[in-house]
Parts: sequence; structure tokens; C-alpha cells
Amino acid sequence: MPHPNTAGASFDRRSLILISLAAGDRHGYAVVRDIAEFAGITLAQTTVYSALVRLHDAGLIEPLGSDARRRPYRLTPAGARVLRAQLNETLELTEVGLTRLELLTETVVGDDGDAVGDDRVGHEETN
Repeated sequence: MPHPNTAGASFDRRSLILISLAAGDRHGYAVVRDIAEFAGITLAQTTVYSALVRLHDAGLIEPLGSDARRRPYRLTPAGARVLRAQLNETLELTEVGLTRLELLTETVVGDDGDAVGDDRVGHEETN
């Protein structure tokens, strides 16, 4: 069942692939399907396969034994560390953004629900 929105679009392909592999070993097409499921976006198979090569070259994933058609990949310890750092950074930025939005909401909408704070930039009073 596809994700109800495209929140995954805010992540780069590399992060989406690492997130997919954090759930277990997968070959390229399974990564494509998994990303579509959890992030609501569909990456082209060629995009995923080229990213898998780059992630492997960077030491973030490793190929496993394969049959004639499919080569599964696994997240390496270095890949897990990189993914954790990226997700923690995203979490920190999300918390800052949500806090700022909450403060903006408190400034823009008063206790009675009426808009206040017309002194904000772009809301100059005209006479």
C-alpha cells in the first residue's frame, strides 16, 4: 500500500536506499518496491542500480552472493553509521522547524483565534 503522501521526496536517493537496506538485505528491484511503499515515491531501476554501485564504492553497502539475475545488497556498519547521522540531523532540523512553526502560530493567531502580529515582514499596514 503506497504511503499517503510523498514525504520521502525530501530525502535524497542515497538515504532512501540506505533506509530500505536497514530493514534487511535486498536486490535492486526490491529496493525500488520498498521505497515506493514506505516513502510514496518510485525511483527508476536504473537510478537505484547506479546509486547502489556508488554506495558500494563508498563502502556503505556490500553485495552478497547472487543468483544469475539478482544481486542482493547489505548495509555495512559504515553505512549504518552514515544513515544514523543523516537521520539524526534530519530529526534535529525537523524539531527546529516544528518549534519555529509553533512559535509563528502563537504569534500569528491569538487566544481568540483572530490573526495578530501584522507587524511581521510582508504584512505592513497600509493607510
